[in-house]
Amino acid sequence: MTEWFAARPGARVVVWQQSPAGALMGRLVAVGAEVVKASTQQLARASQAFYDAVTAGDVAQLGDEVLGAAVAAGRRRDLAEGAWHWSPRASDGDIGPLIGASLALDALTSSSAERVYTGYHPAAHGHAPPEDLDDEPGVTDAGWRRVWTYALGIRRPLVWQCWAVDPDGGVWLQHELYRLDFDAAAAAAQVLDLGLPSPHTVLSDTPREERRAFEVALGTSARPPVGAVVDGIQAVRARLSRDAVQVSSGTLVSIDNGLQKAARPTCTADEFPGYTWPPDGKDVPCGDSYGLDGMRWAVSYVDLRPVAGMRTVGG
Repeated sequence: MTEWFAARPGARVVVWQQSPAGALMGRLVAVGAEVVKASTQQLARASQAFYDAVTAGDVAQLGDEVLGAAVAAGRRRDLAEGAWHWSPRASDGDIGPLIGASLALDALTSSSAERVYTGYHPAAHGHAPPEDLDDEPGVTDAGWRRVWTYALGIRRPLVWQCWAVDPDGGVWLQHELYRLDFDAAAAAAQVLDLGLPSPHTVLSDTPREERRAFEVALGTSARPPVGAVVDGIQAVRARLSRDAVQVSSGTLVSIDNGLQKAARPTCTADEFPGYTWPPDGKDVPCGDSYGLDGMRWAVSYVDLRPVAGMRTVGG
């Protein structure tokens, strides 16, 4: 299969990360394909949209027997809040073609909504910082700095992030807590158990009274983020263009089963595909951005505000 993509550099392929095809992502990237890693949330959206389109008569196939057999065998897995997706385990046969067709249709129909961070590519921007960053004596003195961000509120996940800024100004997501069942003491304990150096600064836009319990348990306080939303987005886009910001899903402290079951983003990396500009032309993006907001705050702090003792790279 990789030979087909090698002959068509830049071809786009959507791969459900939990499928066997996920093992091919590295080879596809190596031959020049643009690989879009689909989360379970995206598969749920694609499955439901495909079913609705077929039922409404908006989609038809031209007699492909393999796809026809997959459609006939397809069964679904129910998730929380009425969501569902095609289930390989519950189905009566191989439904890989059905999942592929659903994801392909979703990619085509959603292309009209422009992604805010079109320059984001997991292969280029999904790297984690050195594993021994916190174990190396004097590493903070050598030029690395930490920026913590967090946001919380009613009916939204608590997202805490530790961003590491390297001596050359690169911004790396080092650790991330992304959980729906907010418990201030438990969340703070997870952060403190990481044994991280003290942050250079802490940023949050959550009202003080709503974050007080978390701050008390964490033993630190936050300041408001700097810069306008649009300016921060432009700063992030500039960094993406030169691979100067890294957001790895592997930095997640622990996965939230409730979010996963509901097919919602479970980490910042999952938010990129659904973060889009609205069709009405307004400059306020749509979609989940709990983690992407933290990324924007960290980048804005580094790039848009002069900070003594921290090297910055302008956007």
